[in-house]
Amino acid sequence: MISVARPMLRVNHLALIIDGNRRYAKYMSIKPSEGHMKGFHKLLEIIEFSSLLGVKTVTIYGFSLQNFNRTRVEISELLNMIVEMSGEGSQLDGFTKRVRCRVRFCGDFSFLGKDIRNILNKISEDTSEFNKITLNICASYGARNEIANALKKTSSTRLFRPP
Repeated sequence: MISVARPMLRVNHLALIIDGNRRYAKYMSIKPSEGHMKGFHKLLEIIEFSSLLGVKTVTIYGFSLQNFNRTRVEISELLNMIVEMSGEGSQLDGFTKRVRCRVRFCGDFSFLGKDIRNILNKISEDTSEFNKITLNICASYGARNEIANALKKTSSTRLFRPP
């Protein structure tokens, strides 16, 4: 099937908003953390299949500013999941090596502790040479925040210069 689909598919960049893991968990009567884990595994499947089809970049929007409205317990579970799945010999480590997937982190990650930011930096460094497919992971995004930041940036610069 892949050999048939490849010539017809001309997608170079796939962008996904990761949403619905908690609703899925509730529907399946499992813990939210289990829903997030299942979502992570599904994401890996999507990335691998995308690479087989010749997609060069997958961008996911995975932790919006609205996610900070969640309980501290759930946020903590999500962050712990990142740590558990990201170290040497982890699922993500094995996946990136096998699929030759470069991982980049985009956005404001200052909300994370220094230890987690160091883990993310190490993932980026360790995968920087991989070139089969690139995974951009975006965090701390939100329309209101983006507009506010753009207005701040615009108001602090001169839009017009006198002749």
